[in-house]
Amino acid sequence: MNPDDRQRFVRELQARGFYDNFEAQFRKKDGSQHTGILSAGITTIMGVPHIVSTTRDITERKQMELRLAESELQLRTIIEAEPECVKLMSEDGTVLQMNRAGLQMLGADTPEQVVGNKALGLILPQYRQAFTELLRRVFQGESGHLEFEVVGLQGVHRWLETYEVPMRDAQGRITAMLGITRDVTERKSSEAKIQRLMNLYAALNQCNQAIMHCTGEDELFNQVCRDAVQFGGMKMAWVGLVDRDSKRVDPVAAFGSGTEYLEGIRISVDAGDPSGHGTTGTAIREDRPVWIQDYQNDPRLTPWRERGAQYGWAGVAALPLHRSGRVAGALMLYSAVTDAFDEAARNLLEGMATDISYALTNFTLLAERRRDEEALRIAAVTFETQEAIMITDPRGMILRVNQAFQEITGYSAEEVIGNDPSILHSGKHDEDFYRDMWAALLGSGRWSGEVWDKRKNGDIFPKAMTITAVYGDRQQVTHYVAVFRDISNRKKSEQEIHQLAFYDALTKLPNRRLLMDRLQHAMSASARHGKHGALLFLDLDNFKNINDTQGQVAIARACHSASGRFLSA
Repeated sequence: MNPDDRQRFVRELQARGFYDNFEAQFRKKDGSQHTGILSAGITTIMGVPHIVSTTRDITERKQMELRLAESELQLRTIIEAEPECVKLMSEDGTVLQMNRAGLQMLGADTPEQVVGNKALGLILPQYRQAFTELLRRVFQGESGHLEFEVVGLQGVHRWLETYEVPMRDAQGRITAMLGITRDVTERKSSEAKIQRLMNLYAALNQCNQAIMHCTGEDELFNQVCRDAVQFGGMKMAWVGLVDRDSKRVDPVAAFGSGTEYLEGIRISVDAGDPSGHGTTGTAIREDRPVWIQDYQNDPRLTPWRERGAQYGWAGVAALPLHRSGRVAGALMLYSAVTDAFDEAARNLLEGMATDISYALTNFTLLAERRRDEEALRIAAVTFETQEAIMITDPRGMILRVNQAFQEITGYSAEEVIGNDPSILHSGKHDEDFYRDMWAALLGSGRWSGEVWDKRKNGDIFPKAMTITAVYGDRQQVTHYVAVFRDISNRKKSEQEIHQLAFYDALTKLPNRRLLMDRLQHAMSASARHGKHGALLFLDLDNFKNINDTQGQVAIARACHSASGRFLSA
């Protein structure tokens, strides 16, 4: 026996009179060492004290125990060095053991913060039932797998993926659930990002489909908001247009969770108005997208945070929309997760806003084209009026005439188009007349007056004409439009009225009214020039006798005969 062991053994034996299961090192005859268990007691034989002992060699057992201890140390070292969580849990969900990696995943500084506590308290409510079911199946002898989200002791959210198997004792009884759990937060984040991009691609595709099929702004706005929610994964979307007079943004379409948020909302684009410093007002006023990655904590949303907190919005984007190159409003998108608008998402959404703006411009152009077409139809009907219309180029060459022109002048359109209007000149106007006409046109762009022209058959006729210059974008003359009507009947009527007013109907001689007018004119001229004139009175002899004896018929015949002599003299 090893000397130190022997001394200790003797002391204990003397003190107690016996010793059971004393472990000591023994040296064999060949000098080798072995471990043994020694039991001994003191007894008296024939009055002489003797030590009676038994020894059992346990060298092999000790070697086995040493190997087991070394194996356990190696296993514990491996488990502690394992970068993934290794844990044991009881049937009621209590954590029995957990390695360092697992403690770090849960934000624990010491094992005591986790070991001995139930894990369900750290698992988000929506995953607790699935975890309880996994625990139940494992203790029934099955293995299982689950992805779930936890909130660590320091408030950090993590996604975990766990694989669980039954832990059995030597008799095969399940004593615990053994699990290996890894942190898959980064993978989940990447998957969520990919999914968001896929959703946005789908929304962009639907938006383009809507642009092709929608016939107006209202229909397009409603469809875009619906697509952003149903395909793009947004919580809510709305479109607001600017009222330029009031500088307010009025919602015109909305879809999703929280559309009631827009009821009575005040949003301005005026930088001097507090309601103009939110995402919508800023995006429209500064004509740039505005991205809010954290709705609840961004100071720019302070006036609206309480109003929108109840809807679970975590991010918001404001994208200006344009019509014909000018900011017309904004598309507003609300996300359910923070940091949803990364660079890739921004590029897609800006592309969507560009496509919508392109559609708005097309709607405007289409409306303008329809108005132009309507104006052309009206102009076409107006062109074919009873008044003659002649259109020339800036040089005065005829480009187009209407049917009334052809009927009045006798010329067909083919005969006059490409010719100068001088084809109609009658020769009754001198060069000064046309010089004054062009001076008025070049000076004021308009001339109006009476002109004597000649028809194709040679007849000369009077017309009342108005000529108007047509100007282009640069205020240069592009056309002249002449509108005229034949006033031959009016001239004839005027002549008849003049004849009745100033001439005797029977004799065709000037009456007293015309005589007095001419006499007054002659007297004024004589006084102005210092000259004299003479007035001759003629009388018909026996006029009264003829009237009394022969009657009115004879008097009329006599007057007519006398007037004929005067007119032919």
